Amino acid sequence: MGKASSTKKVARAARTGGGRTARGTGGSLVWPALIGVVVVLGVILIGISRSEISGASTPPRIGKDHWHAAIGFYGCDHFLPNVAQFENSEGLHTHGDGLIHLHPFSSAVAGKNATLGKYFELAGIKYSSTEAVVGNATLRDGAKCGSKKGVLQTLLDGKVVADPKSLLLKQGQVIVVALAPKGATIPPPPSAATLQTPSDLQSSSSSTVPLSTPTSAPSPPSSSPPSSSAPTSAPPSSPTSSKG
Repeated sequence: MGKASSTKKVARAARTGGGRTARGTGGSLVWPALIGVVVVLGVILIGISRSEISGASTPPRIGKDHWHAAIGFYGCDHFLPNVAQFENSEGLHTHGDGLIHLHPFSSAVAGKNATLGKYFELAGIKYSSTEAVVGNATLRDGAKCGSKKGVLQTLLDGKVVADPKSLLLKQGQVIVVALAPKGATIPPPPSAATLQTPSDLQSSSSSTVPLSTPTSAPSPPSSSPPSSSAPTSAPPSSPTSSKG
């Protein structure tokens, strides 16, 4: 009787997996899950840290660098109007002068984050490999330029860029987004001539602007000769004598 009872207990334990083993297996899964969460958080924090370091040490740097690049949008045989002026808190904008103005205020546009794609995003320009939408104008790859098929391409200093949105912005660049027949000569934008004297730096460097306004203007010198002052005392009168 005792042997049969022991056999039944062993069989029951085998069916349930031993109870303790099952509980132990369930508990052991908690540690791998926790380790996985820690690893994921660590990767995220490292990425954020690298981004901040990039913004602090890799040009353009937050609060230190002030760069300008010329940009134009060319349709077949002429340049479109400049992108309209816009401002933002990031420090990547334009004054409507055909220049990209870059002086980072945040890591979003500093270091390796200072890209042409970021400028397109902030300017509201829709850009893809097939079209560029700038304001009310659309440059579409394959559209006709006269009797010839136009090709949409982006040039940096006269050379075609393979991935324009990833292009890192730098001081003095000349960028043209163009729709033109293959092999056509594409000129630099008119704003390239102002790269050395951007509008936002002229006023700060001009020596003709007074630092302060005087509280009162000096009186202009008089051009009339000084008037002779009247004598303070009358000349002695001629003595009167009576003839006797």
